[in-house]
Amino acid sequence: MSRNPYNLFTLFCLLLLAGSCFSNRITISVLEPAKLTLPASIQRISIFPEPGLRSKPGVFDSISKIVLDENADIREIKTGYLHGIYEILSTSPRFTKVVIADTSTGKFNANGILYWDDVERICKHDTTDVLLILKKAVSYDAVELINSYWIDNIYYSYYKIVNNTKWVFYRPEDQTELAEFVVRDTVIAEGNLAPSEAENLLYQTCYISGRNMGVTLCPHWNDRVERKFYSGPGTEMKSAARHIRKNNWYEAALIWNRLAEGSNRMLASRSAYNLALAWERDDELDQAFLWVVFADSLRNNPAIAAYRKTLDERLKAKLKLDEQMGQTD
Repeated sequence: MSRNPYNLFTLFCLLLLAGSCFSNRITISVLEPAKLTLPASIQRISIFPEPGLRSKPGVFDSISKIVLDENADIREIKTGYLHGIYEILSTSPRFTKVVIADTSTGKFNANGILYWDDVERICKHDTTDVLLILKKAVSYDAVELINSYWIDNIYYSYYKIVNNTKWVFYRPEDQTELAEFVVRDTVIAEGNLAPSEAENLLYQTCYISGRNMGVTLCPHWNDRVERKFYSGPGTEMKSAARHIRKNNWYEAALIWNRLAEGSNRMLASRSAYNLALAWERDDELDQAFLWVVFADSLRNNPAIAAYRKTLDERLKAKLKLDEQMGQTD
């Protein structure tokens, strides 16, 4: 008797569908290495805008495609650089303290020159030991528009801009310039080009450039890393999945530990995979890799093999992270 190829195809599709019903996706936070390694002595940082920044109201560097209100505060727009880099540096475990220096008196910016006495005064006030200065910030139009659209009779655009910045780390204790970085950053921002809204659009481009610089300089958290986990089959796997949705990872791990020691190789493999994910979520990569290797040994599964490769790459990146965190000589 010949087999019906249509029935075989239908069965295959049903099996795929059944498998997909037993997996879900979650988002975890992953500590990623920086592109550069800073001197280990940089631990407590005050962030400071470029001294003597003077801009004509309503004129933003070499930007010609965006028209600002004639009274637009250019200095306020450029604080986006500081806010962006602060967001990354202040949440990085690389540093013990990060603050934006208080410039309310304006005495350091009056003549456009920052002396070592000024640097020492700022750091003493902030109880920091290093001053990070945005020494240069100049922007240019990259292209006129990338794309435009209307929402509720308001005209929005994707706008591309080039931000040239220069960042310098100074240590007042021994009057040393620790590091200097000159960056040309192309940024795409979305917003309304009307003069009343253009300030927000330009602030957004500065903010993105600041964040990009922070990512370049220090280990940083990526909160948008997606991972797959197994939620079935079986009542115990389903129960563990419910614990995950309530963020009760410990209770879920107790179930997976028991199943990983059982005779059902498929459930054991999937449970071991989930345990690897739990350890990765806690940033315990060595333990995570041991569990995914065990899962891979129990059953030939492309998803598990792919996750094993991902963890292997993360372990290699951890060597660079340890160096950047000052955990190696």
